Amino acid sequence: MVFEANIIIYLQSIGEGWITFFKIITLLGSWLGFALTLMMIFFKNKKLSYTFFVTFLSAVLLNKGIKAIIARPRPYVSFQEILNLGNVGGYSMPSSHAMCAGIIATFILYAVISSYKKRESKSKNKIISISLTSIFVTLFALLICLSRMVLGAHYLTDVLVGLFEGVLISVVGILILKLILKKMKEKTYECNQNNNK
Repeated sequence: MVFEANIIIYLQSIGEGWITFFKIITLLGSWLGFALTLMMIFFKNKKLSYTFFVTFLSAVLLNKGIKAIIARPRPYVSFQEILNLGNVGGYSMPSSHAMCAGIIATFILYAVISSYKKRESKSKNKIISISLTSIFVTLFALLICLSRMVLGAHYLTDVLVGLFEGVLISVVGILILKLILKKMKEKTYECNQNNNK
């Protein structure tokens, strides 16, 4: 824990002039990022946007439960040298902002990949678009995680666990959606077969 505290102390010392930037970035790992992503996905894939909505809300509730069970104090509570630049309270592990970043990143990437699957495209544009999206969402998630540490709200393990939690919950949500869509397709096919008899 001392090692992780030293990481935060170092980040706060070098990021002193960037606090406003990190405060803005950290907003994108909360309800603002959720709302923007929901709107973006909704116009591309309505069914995926519903899944994103349910996954996000489920993850927030799960995260609150995990935090209450682990009850890890915030870094600034345990170490006087760490400043509470984000004006946050509550418990530290896992980071809900990092979890949100993981969910947003996973769903954006999946939305881009699935849009190309619908078009059955094998062009260079597909590879470039998916590669650029992968880089963008990775940088986005990493910046959110970094902002939480710079602001003194979380340890490194908090953000890593939160990020993993977000990606894992997203994958489960997407797999459930695919299973439901597959079942619906099979039922439609069966109905069509019966109508043709």
